[in-house]
Amino acid sequence: MNAYQIVVLLFIVTMISAIALVRGADLRAKRHFDEIEQKKKRIRWPAAH
Repeated sequence: MNAYQIVVLLFIVTMISAIALVRGADLRAKRHFDEIEQKKKRIRWPAAH
């Protein structure tokens, strides 16, 4: 393996891990948002009426 292949491989691995992190963060944020929406429904804000 020459230096160029190593650099490309590292770049690909970094990109994949970055995408995985972003996807995971999006899923966590969505779950958190859904929980907030559920709490709002449970509380039934007076402003909603």
